[in-house]
Amino acid sequence: MFRRLFILSLTLLTWLGALTVLTVSQATLAEQSRGVENPLTAEMLPFRVPRLGVTAELRTIPPDDLAAHLSLMQQAGITWVRQYAYWDILEPERGVYVWDEFDRVMQALADFPSLRPVIVFQNSPAWAIDPDATDPTGPPTDPNDFAAFVTVFSARYGAQLNHYQIWDEPNLFTNWGGLQPRAARYAAMLEAAYHAIHSTDPAGAVVLSGALAPTVELGPDNISDWVYLRDLYTLGAHAFFDAVGAKPYGFDSAHDDRRVDPRVLNFSRVVGLRDIMREHGDAGKAIWGGHWGWNSLPPDWQGNPSTWGAVSQADQIQYTLGALERIEREWPWMAGVMLHHWNPPYPANHPQQGFALTTPDGQPTALLQALIDAHRGQSDSAAAGIGWHPAKTPYARYSGLWTFTEYGADIGWQRDSRLQFTFAGQTVGLILRQDNYVANLYPTINGNRADALPMDADGRSYLTLTSDTLLPQVGVVPVARQLPDSGHTLEVIADQGFDRYALMGYAVGAPDVLAPLQAQRAVAFLTVLVSSACVLVALGGLPWSRWYVRLAVLWRSLSIPIHMLIGVMTSLALMLSLILTWGQELPAFLRREPVLPAIALMSLGLAYLNLSTLVTLATLVVLFWCIYHRLGLGLAL
Repeated sequence: MFRRLFILSLTLLTWLGALTVLTVSQATLAEQSRGVENPLTAEMLPFRVPRLGVTAELRTIPPDDLAAHLSLMQQAGITWVRQYAYWDILEPERGVYVWDEFDRVMQALADFPSLRPVIVFQNSPAWAIDPDATDPTGPPTDPNDFAAFVTVFSARYGAQLNHYQIWDEPNLFTNWGGLQPRAARYAAMLEAAYHAIHSTDPAGAVVLSGALAPTVELGPDNISDWVYLRDLYTLGAHAFFDAVGAKPYGFDSAHDDRRVDPRVLNFSRVVGLRDIMREHGDAGKAIWGGHWGWNSLPPDWQGNPSTWGAVSQADQIQYTLGALERIEREWPWMAGVMLHHWNPPYPANHPQQGFALTTPDGQPTALLQALIDAHRGQSDSAAAGIGWHPAKTPYARYSGLWTFTEYGADIGWQRDSRLQFTFAGQTVGLILRQDNYVANLYPTINGNRADALPMDADGRSYLTLTSDTLLPQVGVVPVARQLPDSGHTLEVIADQGFDRYALMGYAVGAPDVLAPLQAQRAVAFLTVLVSSACVLVALGGLPWSRWYVRLAVLWRSLSIPIHMLIGVMTSLALMLSLILTWGQELPAFLRREPVLPAIALMSLGLAYLNLSTLVTLATLVVLFWCIYHRLGLGLAL
């Protein structure tokens, strides 16, 4: 008997250990995978744009120094320059415009065509502002006044820019004129501005929603960015923005802090906004980072403390470069991310100086120098990076009679259509529009067959443009997997398929960052299955009939009132749990992490039966572990 119980104890401990590893692996995988999207399996992604940008106040830079500043931006690999356009300065009186200063800024940018402006409309003039507002950040009384200004502005500068952002941090009372922020009122402004911008640039303009400030507050003065975005979707305001604005500050934690929690402020918080967009079927839109970064003040700082957290200068550099790498590998839904701030327009003792990329005399800070060095060390950028790319991209070359429209690329009718697409990644696919027609594409990778596709009788890799359902469908068809993480060339020969606009774009993927965790979970699951079988075999060798007789005698020895009391208490407990969780899929006692309570209950039962000293000690250790991780279990038990 002792030998059987010893074997049972070992198998139970193995099973509990494997179950624990499986539980931890599953929880870790769920945390690590939050926000990670694979371009080859994603149903919808925005097309990729260059990532690195910066928020700047170019108006405050002396004219003679402006070119030097813009040249520094180029050296750092910056593409986007986020510049505020203050309505109250540009139209101080109705119909009276003051363009001189802004003309100077836009002309300077025109001399650096690789730098692309993102304009943020902000502030209301005294003649248009809500009379209850306490400062110029307040909204206008009439959104149509704002729309009229936006129309004039976009008509004047629209040939030079495409990206417009409507207000900054509208979810905070400090950027809403001291008024309590209201998503409905902002949505009215957004709608008016959206129509105004697209009326002057119907095809190329990209309207960003206001960059939402990360906050855990729920009102009335400040509203969580998650709550505010949900309110905008509820109001239908998603019809009036082409991308979502966010501010993924890092605060006190590193770039790889993967907690995504409404109560936590960190770099990963932006993933919560992405989740909301996906919930509302808006995964095809990008998120733009209006401000982001980590604040680093000198050790002898005498000014006000930073409200954005604080890190060392070395950590600021490490976190910033690491965040850019994480965005590249994991977040293909992220568009431009504007570091905060090129030249903070604040006094020297203001904590915003902890974000500065340039010194007051225009020299690079340590962070900017690190970005410049990193950009110099990057490989040839003539290859497409991770994400979705449109058919008409500088990384693709076409020969033959291709036709390009907003729907994609159409194969020529003369059967001479070919393409070459240069990319850097480990996987690649084609974003295709398939339907009930007969046509084939013959891809090769670096002159070799594409390993994700079948071969025809001539040994050529091919894919058919005939859909599986013979109905129109759009999606990514993988072409090659497990390529070296370097530059490659995809070549495709098209055979028929003209007048279908079959090619919508390209999908480039990175190494699977979740593969090790998925392998660990698979091994743990297999171990649980094997150990479960061993436990069942060990249990089958025990004298259950003898124990059943003893238990039946014990049960019959109890009085009828005790039987009734046990039954009533059990029924009441179950009924109370069901009432408290009415309308949910599972009652409360099963709904939250059922594995840990199950282990605790089993351990308590084995300890109570006192099968042997070894089993009892082992189960008490497991029980202590369960109660340590959830103290409420101890009270319940």
